[in-house]
Amino acid sequence: MVNAGWYAPSDEPGIVRWWDGNQWTSHTQPLPPPSTEKSRQVSQPSARAVPVASRNVLTDLVARYPAVIKELGFHRINWQQEQSRLTISLPRNGAKKTIDLEPEQNDSLSVIDIAASVILSRELMVEADRQEAAKREEEERQRQEIEEWYRANRYVQDELERRYNIDLVDYEVSWSASRATVTIAPDDPPDEYDESQDIEIHLDPGENNAEGAIRALYRLFASGKPTWAS
Repeated sequence: MVNAGWYAPSDEPGIVRWWDGNQWTSHTQPLPPPSTEKSRQVSQPSARAVPVASRNVLTDLVARYPAVIKELGFHRINWQQEQSRLTISLPRNGAKKTIDLEPEQNDSLSVIDIAASVILSRELMVEADRQEAAKREEEERQRQEIEEWYRANRYVQDELERRYNIDLVDYEVSWSASRATVTIAPDDPPDEYDESQDIEIHLDPGENNAEGAIRALYRLFASGKPTWAS
């Protein structure tokens, strides 16, 4: 679907007509003077059609603010004049800024100044960098959390074997500090085994640590092996 915007119908030379996203409307205005890019004439808006207003703003923006050229490739500008709305976005991550224009701002020169201000401030680029940094930080936090979980569980199993001579070769032991539980299951489940047979030991707050998990598992094995392991 083609976005709403000003387009130049091929059968109405010299004007642009407002396309509301579904059909032509009665709103027209004189065709802006041609820029360095040849005006596109279309009988119906095509999937690639660019609103005349937005296209001319882009051309005039570069002429008025040459410094935006190096940033322009990262940004997209969409001026919806009839809705009095200007949207500047970064396609790379979806970051965008939408500005509802006051009546006195809803003209090409004002839009050019506003767009240049947003682009040159690099606020969307800074926000995109912040989001990407936050994403990397969260990925690193999760990686460290998983590594810590493996280290803690390895410690629990090693200490059970070292202190109490409990052979865990046939068991899968999992201590979850966030759930305050220790779960034990067969390492190689029997054919008729299901997860409901896992043994879950809930730890008291004072026992919710590696040493508490070791003691809880020791008590379990001291009372006899789980039925599915006998």
